[in-house]
Amino acid sequence: MNTVEAFATGSADIRLMLATDVASEGINLHHECHHIIHYDLPWSIITLIQRNGRIDRLGQKKPPQLRYLMVNTRQGVIKGDAVIFERLIAKVEEINRLRQSGESVLELYDPKAEEEYIAQKGILPGDAEILEKKADSGSTEASILEDMLRSANQAGHDEFMAFLKGEQGDSQEVQGIAYPKGQKSEPRLRLFDDREFLVEGYRFLSENSSGYRPLKEMGNMVRLTAPDDLKRRLGAPDKRGDVIYGATAIPVESWPEHHEFWLTDDPNQVDLAIEAARNTSGYWARELLCSETHPIMQWIAERLVMQVKRGQAPYIISNRLKPGEVYFCFIGQISSASGTPLVVDAHAISFHKGGAVKHHSLKEALGLAGFSTLTQTDREANLDTAQVLMHSAVEQSLYHMRQLLEMREKELNPLLLKEERRLRKWHQRRRDLLQKQIDALGDNSKKAVRLRRDLDEMEAYLRDRQQNWRDTHFRAVPKPSTQLLLVMGGE
Repeated sequence: MNTVEAFATGSADIRLMLATDVASEGINLHHECHHIIHYDLPWSIITLIQRNGRIDRLGQKKPPQLRYLMVNTRQGVIKGDAVIFERLIAKVEEINRLRQSGESVLELYDPKAEEEYIAQKGILPGDAEILEKKADSGSTEASILEDMLRSANQAGHDEFMAFLKGEQGDSQEVQGIAYPKGQKSEPRLRLFDDREFLVEGYRFLSENSSGYRPLKEMGNMVRLTAPDDLKRRLGAPDKRGDVIYGATAIPVESWPEHHEFWLTDDPNQVDLAIEAARNTSGYWARELLCSETHPIMQWIAERLVMQVKRGQAPYIISNRLKPGEVYFCFIGQISSASGTPLVVDAHAISFHKGGAVKHHSLKEALGLAGFSTLTQTDREANLDTAQVLMHSAVEQSLYHMRQLLEMREKELNPLLLKEERRLRKWHQRRRDLLQKQIDALGDNSKKAVRLRRDLDEMEAYLRDRQQNWRDTHFRAVPKPSTQLLLVMGGE
């Protein structure tokens, strides 16, 4: 495998690879290769497209050169094979141009089945038109599925084009909620860009913890030497213990020298580093993209949250707010039964003199308080007032989240019912098809037994999807949750 990887990255002197169909899947060769020569020819559209896909894929910088070896002969039988072969290659090229799937041509969905079908129905009887029609396999079910997928894909394309053109109708969809037109909604709120968050967050942690070495900033590059807790989180070779973090663990072969990570927010620099790594040592580049999805950024975020004790929230005094005004900032969440967040909304509830209570987006509230320009002061917070208003603020926040829940259900339930009706229609068609085949074969037939088992498995699968997908992961629990992030008060 090391030899194949070296060949794919261009770091090997060998520039020719001979492979069987084992290499037709799971190996990406497009970074350093753009030639494929098919020595033997499978009578399968699926296999040919899989082979070509080793070099004809996203990231290829040169036009792929696909060559097929054909035998010229005067014997009529083989000459007839050549006609079918030419049609096969033409069909593959047509699929590549139209960006279709190879399975959609004969609708057999299996390379071996394609080879047998072309041999039995095309080569032996000499039918050169075999690739111009669907396989006559009685696969009414396959046709139904193809129609469903085709219509779903077209609907998806239409929605995506409408999004690109800005044709979003009379509502804005944010976090799965349709907000009325004109209502300002902020799906995300960022106080720092990725690099600022890395630098400021790490510096705050280093000031409040021991064992944190200073960051090294060089141009747009930040060098971070991992402290012990980060080493454990990322699975350092010398810190691996009983706990394996899995999703955040970094492969041993890519662990940096001296535990020093190089991070930049410049995607072009990362691209150059990846390209250089492909041409030399392999796939692992030294420079890493500083983004919110990087495990180091997630570690900083979690460590910062841990600085706030359970049951507490910061209280900030702002001279931009009037005396007696108090703003409670929340992040509310609507979850599924499995705990998956379905709607997340950051907002604020404010209380004013005279008893007025207002709702704001979190961005609006922070702007009113001048949050980005606040500095440390010695003024004491009015904690007594905040404690009195706390219960009412939480209730107002939960009421707001319940409104969002109602809006979500009002928008998504019709779509869900539509898809369930389509699924029930397909279910009934497939049940009728299988039952018809079983009745024709007789109860004692081995194939009938297998089809009856398929029928039972389909019923069990649909029940499982209803219980473990729709009810557990899609539908929201009736009670939303909210968490207090920050309290802001006037002087």
